[in-house]
Amino acid sequence: MMFSPLFIVYILITLVGLVVLLFIYNQYKKTMLEFYRMDIFELRDELFDYAAEGNISFDNESYQLMRTLLNGYLRYAEYLDIYYFQKYQKAVKEKKLISDNFFIQQYSQKSLALTNEQKEKLDKCFQQSALIAATYMIRKSIVYCVYLSFKSLFCKLIFKSDNNSKVSWKYSKREKVREKVKTINEELVTDIYEVGVNAS
Repeated sequence: MMFSPLFIVYILITLVGLVVLLFIYNQYKKTMLEFYRMDIFELRDELFDYAAEGNISFDNESYQLMRTLLNGYLRYAEYLDIYYFQKYQKAVKEKKLISDNFFIQQYSQKSLALTNEQKEKLDKCFQQSALIAATYMIRKSIVYCVYLSFKSLFCKLIFKSDNNSKVSWKYSKREKVREKVKTINEELVTDIYEVGVNAS
């Protein structure tokens, strides 16, 4: 079977286009990684300056926990994406991995000894680091996020029915999502903290 020259040209153009798109996407991910690292470095430097000004001791266990977490965020950066953590969450659910939320437990206990100002500062640092990580995961996994959006839309169309059951389904779905996000965040932080410990 012979292919026409025009068909071969179309194939070549398509292949070149795919290679160019793949290259652009890889460069985009590298750029997002640099922005992410820069944000975490700035957050870590801000925390260091806070301690250097005498607001909290460098030996304070809560401070050290938070700094180790930020080191983990930096060390873990290349593996931080939504697809990976969906797989991680599935492994925890199927009990192939055990997560004891070590960081959450330790920080909750150690932070009781902090002053209100210190706790507010460290809590803010913790929240900002989680926001930076979540934003980075979405930006890095933008193609996968688009896929998940279409998947979610398809599921909504499938489950569409009368108003009462629809409202009930939406409410239960919202509660499940909120609980799942909380669980994922705790396991994510624990995992990253452990990487930070190993990196320190």
